[in-house]
Amino acid sequence: MSLPQIQMETINATMEKMMQVSPTDYIGETLHGMVEDGNEELASCLAYVGKTLISEMAELDTNTIEPERLCSFAAEFSLAYASMVYRIMKSQLEANELSEAWGE
Repeated sequence: MSLPQIQMETINATMEKMMQVSPTDYIGETLHGMVEDGNEELASCLAYVGKTLISEMAELDTNTIEPERLCSFAAEFSLAYASMVYRIMKSQLEANELSEAWGE
């Protein structure tokens, strides 16, 4: 089983929901939902990595770095974070398939 192909309607609806609240509220709701769904370990991992990425950005000297470069760092960290989530989900599906194939 592979990850489902995400339809544009789903993407748009999710983005619209995200834009209705502050980023902090959106993240909090999402992490809380993960815990309620039994994915506490994933929520904990995401919170830890997010905090680590933000702390790395806090170490940047904003007096000497151009604003465009600072935005580039933020975009890079965001994409790395999203990529990690995608790979975690994909890896779990692959692990589930192997378990099913081996009858475990």
